[in-house]
Amino acid sequence: MKKTMLTYRTLDRFETLVDISTLTAEQIKKIEFDAYCANMGRTGETVEESEESAWAWFVHLVNDVDHMGLNLFATP
Repeated sequence: MKKTMLTYRTLDRFETLVDISTLTAEQIKKIEFDAYCANMGRTGETVEESEESAWAWFVHLVNDVDHMGLNLFATP
C-alpha cells in the first residue's frame, strides 16, 4: 500500500485488521483514496480525537460507500 504522512496511521490500523494480500489492486486504490479523504476531513481538538475521527470516517467510506464487504468497525 502507498502510504503518505497524512494516511499512514489509518492504513497501518487497517492492515492490522485485514490481510491486504487478499485484496485486488482496484480495492487497494479505493482504500488508499478513502484513507486520504477521511484524513482530510478529520476533526478533533487532540491528536487522539483527530485520529479517531479519521478512522470513523474511513470505516464509513469503506463499509457504506464502497461496499467492499470488509465489515470494519469504528472501534476495533
